[in-house]
Amino acid sequence: MNRKKIQAGHKLWQSSSEPFYRSFVKSLSDCKEVQEKMLLRIVQSNYDSEYGNLCNFREIDSVESFRKNVPLSSYSDYKPYIQRIMMGEKKLLTSEPVLLLEPSGGSTSASKLIPYTQALRQEFQSGIHPWLYDLYEYYPDISNGRMYWSISPSLMKQSFASQVPVGFDDDASYLGETARTVFPDISVTPDVHNALDMEQFREITMQSLTLEHDLSLISVWSPSFLRILFDWYLDKQKIRDKSFFAGIWSNLQVVSCWTCADSRLEADLLKEYLPHTEIQGKGLIATEAFVSLPFAGYEDPVLSICSHFFEFESEDGEILLANELDKGKTYSVIVTTGGGFYRYRVGDMVLVTGYAESTPLLRFIGKKSMVSDRRGEKLNAHHVAEVLEKVIGGRQCSFYMMAPDYDGDDLAYTVYVEGNNIFEMCIADQVESLLQHNPHYQYCSALGQVQRVRVFQITHDAVAAYEQRCIEKGQTPGDIKLMALSKYDGWSEYFKGDYV
Repeated sequence: MNRKKIQAGHKLWQSSSEPFYRSFVKSLSDCKEVQEKMLLRIVQSNYDSEYGNLCNFREIDSVESFRKNVPLSSYSDYKPYIQRIMMGEKKLLTSEPVLLLEPSGGSTSASKLIPYTQALRQEFQSGIHPWLYDLYEYYPDISNGRMYWSISPSLMKQSFASQVPVGFDDDASYLGETARTVFPDISVTPDVHNALDMEQFREITMQSLTLEHDLSLISVWSPSFLRILFDWYLDKQKIRDKSFFAGIWSNLQVVSCWTCADSRLEADLLKEYLPHTEIQGKGLIATEAFVSLPFAGYEDPVLSICSHFFEFESEDGEILLANELDKGKTYSVIVTTGGGFYRYRVGDMVLVTGYAESTPLLRFIGKKSMVSDRRGEKLNAHHVAEVLEKVIGGRQCSFYMMAPDYDGDDLAYTVYVEGNNIFEMCIADQVESLLQHNPHYQYCSALGQVQRVRVFQITHDAVAAYEQRCIEKGQTPGDIKLMALSKYDGWSEYFKGDYV
């Protein structure tokens, strides 16, 4: 390993990130003004687009006139435009050309295609680079080794009839041009693009990583993706000690992954494999927008105010600006971006936990749209997560999830649990009691439309089975999140175990 060359590559990347970092730090104290300037820049840049003409962009000179002329939107509002973009039409949502269409992860709905322009790429850089610079400053030993940035295997490739390219080359493409320059020197890049299946993907990946004893950072999306990778290797090598990896990667400073909401349990389990490594939560990053970033000194991610224009919808439907949010309250995120999505409901819910000067700290708590509603019961994933956390959280359970289930025509919800002493926990009664606080569920239960909660004890390999079904549903392995509530039924056919 040429340590000087590696350190030089890290230094170049950190230096290229510094201007973004300085700008971000300076902006934290003036959230309102920074956001207003961001809005007007986006609007003025898209005067000549079809959508801009439709919404009178040339008449917009303030937040108030923007709200008056531009309605709140969802992906269905943009789908006709995106279909025309795929046919080669220009200046529809933005004045500048669409560079590519990026498929979303599709964790709660079918895959969407998100238009990426140069402006949107720059907006993502305005969130990524402050985080990177801060990471180097807080963990300087990262520069003494190579990094691993997840490249998700495309085992179920989708084809699109499009005159515009579809998809980034790999998961690291959003990191910017400097990253492309230095990556050959500072990153471990397993050649997995042609992997035929997950077995081959894991073999190639772990062969590369275990040879890299100076590995300094791992960046993946889902912590379960990494844990399954580790378990596969340990089983393959017949190694019983989970902390084996801490021994070969003594310089591993940080694992960056999801740590909030449904990913919290899996992130905690990673500490068994890497007890001396910091598990840093990622900010809220959607395919459509870069919402927040982790920042040293703050417990929760900071709103990425230099990336896009943000609005927030309160639980009672009031639309607020970033500087108008109250600590302790929950909001859903609305973004306006240089990619052509205006007042777009992302579908993510956040809790405001404090402030970095005048800029809010946001903790991701779940997807607003994730509701299971087979017979009018309207179970929300956020509420289900709270119920399962109260009943099962803190016990010796490595996996738990609830999903609709059928016994003939009878509908019930089943809690799937992997862990010990399930019989002693009275899970079904406790979960049923708490779900009854939802009036829709209570009503359906009283009418006999939904039967009482059941429990299915999983004997082993719960996460691997969960991942396999998600892949069959078309999800990319690196994007798979463990969910407290699944809208799919039939999980007993995938998990090993039986009903309690």
